[in-house]
Amino acid sequence: MPSLIPRATAPRFGGILYFGSVGCCHVPTCWDVSCETARHSLHPSVVVVNGTRIISRPLLDALDCPIINTHAGITPRFRGVHGGYWALVQGTPELVGTTVHLVDQGIDTGGVLAQATFEPTRADTVATYPYLHLAAGLPLLADQLARLREVGDLTPVPASGLPDESRLYLHPTSGSTSVTGWRTGYVETSMLETIADRCGGSHLASCSHPS
Repeated sequence: MPSLIPRATAPRFGGILYFGSVGCCHVPTCWDVSCETARHSLHPSVVVVNGTRIISRPLLDALDCPIINTHAGITPRFRGVHGGYWALVQGTPELVGTTVHLVDQGIDTGGVLAQATFEPTRADTVATYPYLHLAAGLPLLADQLARLREVGDLTPVPASGLPDESRLYLHPTSGSTSVTGWRTGYVETSMLETIADRCGGSHLASCSHPS
């Protein structure tokens, strides 16, 4: 079924691009030679990524413009994926939010440009968190692009997540979400300790790797 969705929505996708006069260049991956060709022809002043895989060092070195990422999580505390979910699991709802940052050779380790937090409702689930992250991040991204256009510079700011607490989080499994909850991610401390014990005392995030 998932493979049918892109094919079924392709006409609508094309219509949206046409309506918005959005230029679109399709490439198989960011490592493909066609991506390099597109880079030479477009001469971008900035590259914005979202939900992409790790960009290779040769491509990073080849781009002579800023690369901005909208990250679902408050860095450097919550790097990786599903930052909002893991913030709730860790009992830090004040760190549920989105980070707009520069891309470097690390994973979500680039200089923070802006951050915004939000409060999920009881109606939200792990499936709706990404949309909340995106909604919180788009205004931040627009501000940074406007600054780049007007000032010609992007300046990192102090981050909300403490560097000494930086962790890389993976996808939650159905097993972990059945304990922590699909909706808010809140969980009793005793449950967290039980999960950690089952993982040999390792950090909860290590339980989230798909089996």
